[in-house]
Amino acid sequence: MSAIIKDTNMKYCNDKDIHKMIKTEVKLGSVFYRGGKHGKLTLPNGGVLIVPSSPSDRKTLSILKAQVQFLKSQGV
Repeated sequence: MSAIIKDTNMKYCNDKDIHKMIKTEVKLGSVFYRGGKHGKLTLPNGGVLIVPSSPSDRKTLSILKAQVQFLKSQGV
């Protein structure tokens, strides 16, 4: 069962830059659900983004930023 995380002091990801991005989105109204190996970031407009807790790819941050921007522009 996933836990809803609204605490901005929570560690969302092992990567510090991805953690900062998620923390910013949570402050803007998104909700983070913690899972086993992945978390789920639900944006205020209903868009959902799956976030790895320990990303292995160095491009993960840029990909996540692009996905968040896309979901925000779609107004899902």
